[in-house]
Formats: sequence, C-alpha cells, structure tokens
Amino acid sequence: MANKTYELMHKHIMETAAGLFSTIPFSKLTVKQICEAANINRNTFYRNTKRLYISI
Repeated sequence: MANKTYELMHKHIMETAAGLFSTIPFSKLTVKQICEAANINRNTFYRNTKRLYISI
C-alpha cells in the first residue's frame, strides 16, 4: 500500500496532466510541461508515476 504523500503527489500530477490535455494533445505533451505546470521537478514526477500511459 502506498503512503499518503505518494497518493497526494500522484493525484496532483495526474490532475495537472489532465488539465493540460484541454490545450495540448496527449501525443505532444511532455514531462517537462507537466512538471512546470505542477511546479515539481522531474525526479518527483518519475518517483510518483510508473507509466503515464497506464495512469491515464
């Protein structure tokens, strides 16, 4: 079972990515864009998401 911090950060990243889909197609969306919008660094992104395709 994942801890609460992981769950909250994962939810934040997924909500941010979902918000970006309204303006950027999935095939054009980059990790950098998600990280900038979520105000996190890339290490945090990769630590909290295993695969973006599966998460969405």
